[in-house]
Amino acid sequence: MKQLLITIALAAIALSSWAITATEAFTTAPNTVFPLLEKRTRLDMIDYFNSGLASASSNKLDGKTSITLLNDTDMRFTMSSSSAYQIAILPGKDGDIIALIETVATPAPDSNISFYTAEWTSIDKPLFNEPGVSDWLTADGRDNRSMVESLVPFMLVSYNYDPASKSLILRNNVKQFLGEEMYSMIDGYLCDMLVYTWNGKRFELKK
Repeated sequence: MKQLLITIALAAIALSSWAITATEAFTTAPNTVFPLLEKRTRLDMIDYFNSGLASASSNKLDGKTSITLLNDTDMRFTMSSSSAYQIAILPGKDGDIIALIETVATPAPDSNISFYTAEWTSIDKPLFNEPGVSDWLTADGRDNRSMVESLVPFMLVSYNYDPASKSLILRNNVKQFLGEEMYSMIDGYLCDMLVYTWNGKRFELKK
């Protein structure tokens, strides 16, 4: 019986070391991840949000930052008027994975995503392959590929992870950059959205 209790206790410790909440990820992140936010500021932001206060905190550049959403697996906050972050906790075979999405608002919303262990060690193996312009082409777009690529040398795309469906949703923001008149030349040639599903190991494009 004693040995069984010890085994259960060790298993619980091991499991707890694999699991992390979005709050814990935010507050334990090294300064290199959020260089504009001191740990004390991050703790204040959590307190303000949990208390239902709309108070914004100041980052090191005197920009105003505040949390807009927070639960165990998902956290979103603005760093300034032109940038925002999402911390998403992904369930993995060998423990939780932190997905960090940064979105810059100019010239049109554009995101990048990076992955870390629960201890904030960078994960180098590819968990997501960023789609290029060719991956966004519709059937008509593939027939007019050279024209599309001449007008759109790169994509401007915003990312959003939905924990409920384990989906990473990518939205095409090129129209905001090119303007309606120029975008009308390639209207219907690029997908509006791409969806990737988390399978426990990596994100795969949903067909």
